[in-house]
Amino acid sequence: MDLDKAEVERYLTILQAIGREHRLTDLHMHPFEVVFGAGRYNENQQTAGLWSTVDLCYLPPGTGEMDLAPQSDATHDLPAAMQERLAMLGLRRLYVHTGPRCFADHMLLGGISRGLLLPVTRPGTDADKDMTLLAKIFGNDPRFLLGYSVPVETAEAAIEATVQRAIRLWEVRALKVHPCLSGINLCTAAGRSRLEAILAAASKANLPVIIHGGSYPDINESCGPCFGLLENIDGIDFNLTRHPVVIAHAGAFGLDQPQVESTVLPRLKKLLQCYDHLFVDVSALSATVIGLLLSRISFERIVFGSDALYELPCKSLIRLFVALERTSGNRAEELLVRIAATNSDHILRKESRENDLVTAHQIFSVH
Repeated sequence: MDLDKAEVERYLTILQAIGREHRLTDLHMHPFEVVFGAGRYNENQQTAGLWSTVDLCYLPPGTGEMDLAPQSDATHDLPAAMQERLAMLGLRRLYVHTGPRCFADHMLLGGISRGLLLPVTRPGTDADKDMTLLAKIFGNDPRFLLGYSVPVETAEAAIEATVQRAIRLWEVRALKVHPCLSGINLCTAAGRSRLEAILAAASKANLPVIIHGGSYPDINESCGPCFGLLENIDGIDFNLTRHPVVIAHAGAFGLDQPQVESTVLPRLKKLLQCYDHLFVDVSALSATVIGLLLSRISFERIVFGSDALYELPCKSLIRLFVALERTSGNRAEELLVRIAATNSDHILRKESRENDLVTAHQIFSVH
């Protein structure tokens, strides 16, 4: 589906007005390229708040015609070798620039005022180096919250201590798990045990968890394309944490509409019925698939994420709004606030065991 410039500007005007009244949050943003690895960034000498891999002029995003198809659809039918080459060139170009200026420019176009930044560790990744850079670039800007991905090389027994250390060093607010890129094989008992150890660590640390859900293009030898499929995820004991867990892409990344209808949605509904602290995000999904999700899943269990910079935040929010208009008519604005503001606030609420204990034992005076 394509929108002309006038339609795009109309939608952006609506979204910006909503964003002035409510804090819209993007719960799925990647500060660095995750497939082939973060580039070597230096502060841009021409533009404040910008970090760049090469000395190229920064051009802020503008408005124009918009193809609402997800970016991940573009190379889906190409041979694997061509996909890899195009992906490497395209993804490096997407991430020439990063930093508060770059991300905020994209966010503000759609009225989004807060973003959760999710790094992903792959085999051989220096997670400490990447987190130190992430905190240096974004850490002092309250518009951005930092996530953390447990290093691939971390022993299962050390996961809890590693997460606690990340909180102390970088004030992380969520854990990101990407079974495909991090090589967590959920088809095996060892892979499921590792994910459950991360969930248990998240519970101890009072952090939400965002898990990649769906397939993944086999463009990197470290990928396990099937590791994130829902048939593997639904064997996990999510009761190991009492905090929110978000299944990214609603478990449908890289899958076509018939697969979503026949396999994803039935499994997803079952999971959500079993665990009341599970949510899904709509990142990198087409408006049609989002519409299917909206018609089958309670709005209270859906959150907004874009998958930026792989997807443009404003484009992703327009895509969600279009799907809401189709499925809910004049309730579209109300439900967008629920999904992109209210539910996000719930996911990111900061809790502590001490606060829970105080509340449990608090004595209220009666007047």
